[in-house]
Amino acid sequence: MQRYAIILIAGQSQRFGKEDKCLTRVRGYPVAFYSFETFRRTDVFCHYFFVHRDDFQKQILENFFQDYYSSEILSQITWVLGGKERMFSVHGALQVIHKQFSGEAFVFIHDGARPMITDENIHDLNVSLSVERGAVLAHRAIDTIMAVDMAENIDEKDITVRNRRRYLERTKLWIIETPQAFYFPQLFKNYCTALWGKRRFTDDSSIFSGTIKLVENRGLNLKITYPEDINLFEKICS
Repeated sequence: MQRYAIILIAGQSQRFGKEDKCLTRVRGYPVAFYSFETFRRTDVFCHYFFVHRDDFQKQILENFFQDYYSSEILSQITWVLGGKERMFSVHGALQVIHKQFSGEAFVFIHDGARPMITDENIHDLNVSLSVERGAVLAHRAIDTIMAVDMAENIDEKDITVRNRRRYLERTKLWIIETPQAFYFPQLFKNYCTALWGKRRFTDDSSIFSGTIKLVENRGLNLKITYPEDINLFEKICS
């Protein structure tokens, strides 16, 4: 069965600052390049969908890819304009697949700001997939986690916690990552139902109606969020 990869780069990078984190260059390559190159290198996927924020972002990456990849690889990329929120961006890519491609496929969804995804991660997800079961990369929580009533905030940088707090049992907690992979027809149906019902969500696995296999990742799947994350990624790459 065919595999498609959806790579999301349409976020606003609000916590990163003025610069576009997915276009930021590390060792001469845009951050978004690293994820794509890993997906491409696995030879698992027949097509890639880049969900971009605007024409400027698309043009920068397109120009880079044209200088780096062959016309054959470029023909496997479809550019999709993203939405205001992540869920609308994913749904936009799913709609393109539904209208223009074979729906009898598995789809892998990945945040382009996670440049350290590995071939092994993708292969582990791929062998865990079935029509009835999705596969999600995740790692175990190793720290104590407190649930805080955000109404107690003084401001975003100064959180005062009084009596309304809960400590969650970390042995039951998993930190969800990307990629996340699902049988396309089921995920598309779930997305349409959720958006029609005006649900809000930030994670694909939270709306998937089938069972989910958690694929444990013991490696570092860094998500570029703040400027200092770029410094860390550069050090790891050096």
